[in-house]
Amino acid sequence: MLGNGIVELLVTSDNPWRGTAGTLPELFLMTGNFNTNGTGNLNYLELYQPGKPKMAMEFWSEYSPVTTSYDYDAILSENGDYTVKYYAAKELLAKYNQNPATFTPDMPELVSRITYPSIPITHEISITSILDSLPNEERSNSVSMEQLNINNGNGQNLFGTWKRENGTIILTEQELHNATLDIIVEDSGRVNGGGAYKQFKGLWQGGIEINNRPVSDWKHSALEFKKSWINRLDSWIEAYEPENELSEPKLFKSTLPITEEPKDTYINMEKWVKGIVSVNGFVLGRYAKMGPQQTLYLPAPFLKQGDNDIIGVKCMVSNGGKAKTKAIPKP
Repeated sequence: MLGNGIVELLVTSDNPWRGTAGTLPELFLMTGNFNTNGTGNLNYLELYQPGKPKMAMEFWSEYSPVTTSYDYDAILSENGDYTVKYYAAKELLAKYNQNPATFTPDMPELVSRITYPSIPITHEISITSILDSLPNEERSNSVSMEQLNINNGNGQNLFGTWKRENGTIILTEQELHNATLDIIVEDSGRVNGGGAYKQFKGLWQGGIEINNRPVSDWKHSALEFKKSWINRLDSWIEAYEPENELSEPKLFKSTLPITEEPKDTYINMEKWVKGIVSVNGFVLGRYAKMGPQQTLYLPAPFLKQGDNDIIGVKCMVSNGGKAKTKAIPKP
């Protein structure tokens, strides 16, 4: 960069306690990337580069979970469209770049999108029927998804259940004996780095009580929603339960027939409330009525000529009316 005329300040963002392995102190301004001990880390920067400005480039004590979208307000949208920010960046580059050798490629043509017909829900399967066929891990105390024997300790199952059998509980006006309490926990999103670092999902803090009495001996089951897991589901029945009478979380399946070459589209989830959507076994994303996103971008490569299975996992009751799966050409 220096050999090509770059005169602007060059900066690296490093963990100060790790030393100078990630930078060249004589050429770059080191900035700090840390989550604790701010004073100590800034002192490290002073040690490595005496007299230079000290800056915390990233203080990452808290992160916001990535819920579903890949669109980070970048200069290209999630589906590749050009944005106002793209054109502004292009104008700035043209204005200030005085090097005639800089190659500026032509803008590629945008990928066309299509509206597919709305399709009815044809089959459903309840979470209860899925759990009946799943293995479980027994623990004396409830643990997180990351502590279960799945995905190399990374959790990543979208839903999990914590079961306590043969107990006495009062959740209604009627006293229940030898009852089973099922608790379904949703993994609502993770930060986009660090594996399962500080992102435990489930009832893992301990100290679970009912009426001031400790609850122990739990059975844990993981609803992984990996492609192989989804494709093994075989307890589908004909859909019959109206959406506004949903008694428990369920999976609903629709079939989208495509006769020609598939094209990009969006799945409109405005009539649904909260859950996830998979297409041909691939988990496309989450949806929530609260927003801000009401559509899920569906790239053409996830579709195929022939029948395409679209599965919506519904966790909550809708506002009424029978929901359908609807594909639209824009978000």
